[in-house]
Amino acid sequence: MIVNPNQPGCAFPSKHVAGVGVMFYVLAATRSLLRARGRDEASLPNLASLLDLVAQTALEPQDGLGVHVERQPVQAVADINVGHVSQRDELGKTDALGRRPIDHGRDHGTRLRYQRDAARQGHGPTLIEAYTYRMGAHTTSDDPTKYRVSAEVEVWKHRDPIERFKRWLLTTGRADAAFFDAIDDESDTLGTSVRERCLSMPEPPGTDMFDHVYATPHPVMERERAEFVAYQASFEEAQA
Repeated sequence: MIVNPNQPGCAFPSKHVAGVGVMFYVLAATRSLLRARGRDEASLPNLASLLDLVAQTALEPQDGLGVHVERQPVQAVADINVGHVSQRDELGKTDALGRRPIDHGRDHGTRLRYQRDAARQGHGPTLIEAYTYRMGAHTTSDDPTKYRVSAEVEVWKHRDPIERFKRWLLTTGRADAAFFDAIDDESDTLGTSVRERCLSMPEPPGTDMFDHVYATPHPVMERERAEFVAYQASFEEAQA
């Protein structure tokens, strides 16, 4: 069985749902199938007992690229009638320590503990919606200026949790400029070392990418590996 909302012919509407969302739907569908086949309600798997916290982590890129289409799956999961999703929570727009009070005045850690405890007490799992923002280009050929304005980027730049945490450390006296200068120097040194070591490594054969996908030989990988080997050989024959 192949579970893939993007496979040809699939009418599933939420084409951009994350892998964790696909798994959530599989679990819900399994329950529904068992119920349809006559399983007693009491014997059906209880998703809340299997998972302390069902985290439908729909990482919504708030960057103007797909934000609207990616909001649909989250709501679709929240609305699905599986008998176990009891609440939906939204996480975002806070710093690394979760110190900015939002919603009910609970920081991220407190809210997650509350949701975990609620699940353990039989109140069902919580649907978590987490916001992200991609500051850079989507790919090397991407031009973000075609779908978002610079003013929007500036707004989200100030929400960067790393920078906000850095400002908090500075303003509270927990760190000074010299501390961060030392970290920058250490990071530059480490980055240079990693690049040099990577460039000095022998180039692995291209077939390696087919050899480590599955633990055991797979017919699809074997076929694609043979096609790749033949493709590379064609260049050698042309040069000869």
